[in-house]
Amino acid sequence: MAEDVRRRLLIATGMPRYAKNTVTSERELERHLAKIRECGYSISNGEYGIGLIAVAVPIRSPLERVVGGLALHAPEARRNLARAAKMIPQLDAAARKLTQLVLAPEIPDIRS
Repeated sequence: MAEDVRRRLLIATGMPRYAKNTVTSERELERHLAKIRECGYSISNGEYGIGLIAVAVPIRSPLERVVGGLALHAPEARRNLARAAKMIPQLDAAARKLTQLVLAPEIPDIRS
């Protein structure tokens, strides 16, 4: 998402705190987004709700544009963050498969 679009969205919606770990400053959000772009996945450790964890990967178009996301959410009591993070390669493989099956069934996977 372009920075100007992101900034307008943040102004329109604000950055409400949902839990103790919620990111509520634009500067902190930019740091998180840079790390997500670098790693290729995101991790949530109680940012949205107390005791909730998540890992997510992007779903990309055949031209590598992010068009969605695939995530695993769970209560931390059931699946801790380290265990969930081990699922990132499988989530990424599933996201690539979705690109092949849904977004570009006749186009070979360009990331292979």
